[in-house]
Amino acid sequence: MRFFDSNYDCYYPGFFSIDMNNSYSLDNMLGSRYESELFHEYIHFLQDATTTYGISNTNVILRKIWDVILYIQNCIKNGQKSIHLPLTSSCFYNDVATNNKEFFNFYNQYTENVIVLKESFLIEIREKTIEEYDSTSLEDININFYELTFKNGYKCNFGAFAIYEGMAHCLQKIIYKKSINEKRNPYDLAYIIWANCLPNYKDDYKSFLDLCEFSLMFYNPAEVFIKTIDDMRKIDYKLGENFFSYLLQNFKIEQNNVVKDLKTLFDEEYKRCYLVINEIFKSDIYSQYREWLLNVLNKGYKDRIEYKPIFSSLLLLQNYKSEERTEWLVRVFQDFGYPPVRNADGIFFFKNAKDINTSISFLSAQAVYSVYHYLHDNEFLGCNLKDTCIEINNCEEFGNLDCEKNPLKLTGTEKLLCPFSIVWKTWGFDKINFERGN
Repeated sequence: MRFFDSNYDCYYPGFFSIDMNNSYSLDNMLGSRYESELFHEYIHFLQDATTTYGISNTNVILRKIWDVILYIQNCIKNGQKSIHLPLTSSCFYNDVATNNKEFFNFYNQYTENVIVLKESFLIEIREKTIEEYDSTSLEDININFYELTFKNGYKCNFGAFAIYEGMAHCLQKIIYKKSINEKRNPYDLAYIIWANCLPNYKDDYKSFLDLCEFSLMFYNPAEVFIKTIDDMRKIDYKLGENFFSYLLQNFKIEQNNVVKDLKTLFDEEYKRCYLVINEIFKSDIYSQYREWLLNVLNKGYKDRIEYKPIFSSLLLLQNYKSEERTEWLVRVFQDFGYPPVRNADGIFFFKNAKDINTSISFLSAQAVYSVYHYLHDNEFLGCNLKDTCIEINNCEEFGNLDCEKNPLKLTGTEKLLCPFSIVWKTWGFDKINFERGN
C-alpha cells in the first residue's frame, strides 16, 4: 500500500486503485497464480471503504490535493502571474483536520523497506509520546506511538500501516494456503505482537483479525491495538464470536473533551470524505468516476453500519475450492466495488471500461495523482499514466513527447488523449505559469 509508484503489487489509498506487477488482463489474473496478490490488494480497498482510519487516510490524501487546488486558484484570482515549484506545505497547509499532516505520520508509521526478521523475537514494546499542536482544538495534544525491539537488536516503529498489511497478509496466507515461514516487517509485525503477548491465543486468527479491524475504527490504530492487548493480559476478555461486539461496547475515546464512540467517529469521517470528493472531482468529466467512488463509500457505510466484523468472516474462504474462491472474488468485485486495476503494461481495467466516457472519467481521476506530484515533488519522475497513454492512443511516439519531465507541453495537444492535460484544465491551472528550479 503506497502513495507513490513502485515496481510491485500495490494499492493506492485515496484513489482506491490497484497496481499489479504482471502483464495479465484482470480476467486472466483471476484464477491464476496472481490471484492471491490481487486478493491482498483488494483487502486494502475494503479497509479504506469500511474503516474510520481508512476513510480518514483518504481524507488526508484528498485534502492535501484540495489544498493545492485552492491555493493555485486563489493565486489566479489574485492576479499572480507565475508560481514557483515545488509547492511547500508552508504555502497553504494551515487549516486541516485534526488527524492530518504530522498526526498522520505518527498514526501510520509507514515502513518503506521490507525487513526479514528471521528468528528474532520481540523483547520490548516501548510507548513513546510526542506533543503536537492541534489546529482544530487550538491546544497541544499527546500522540502515542510504539517502538519495537527484537532479540537481535533490530528496532522499528509500529503503526497503522503494519495493521493494514498484517490483516491482508494473514488472510492471504490462510485462505490461499501460502506457507511462509519467515517473519517480515511490516507484514507480520501486528501478529508478532499478538503471538508474543498472548501466546495462548496465537492460533486464534479470528480474534486477531477482529482486533486489527476494531483498531482501524480509530484515528490511532496502534494505540488501540496495544492497549487492548495490555488489557487482555490483565482481565478475562470475551474472545470468540462476540469479541468484536465486546470491544465495541467497552471502548470509547475522548477527543477535544468529548467522549466519542466508534459510530460517531465513522460518521464524521464519512461525511468529510464525501464533501472533499465532490470538490476535487467536481467537473462533469469526472462524473462517472465520482459516482462510482461515492457508491463504493455508500456500500462501505452500509456494510459497517451494523458494526459487525467484516474481515474475519472471510476466513470461511479457506474451506473453498480454488474455483469457488475465484467465483467469490469475481462476485465481490461486481457487488461491492470494481476498483481500477492496472497491470505491468500500463493497461487499466475497470467496470464499463469500453465506454469512452467512462474510460476518460476514470483515467482522468487517476491522473490527479500525477498532477499533485508534479506540483509538490522537487524531483518529478513523470506522469504515472505514460504507458497507459501509449496504449490508449496507439502511438509509440507518445512516450517521446516529454511527458516524463514536462507534461505541461501536452496541455495544448488536441489529437492525443492526455488525462494529465484534462485534470490541468478542469482545475484552471492553464491560466497561470509554473516555474521549476532555483
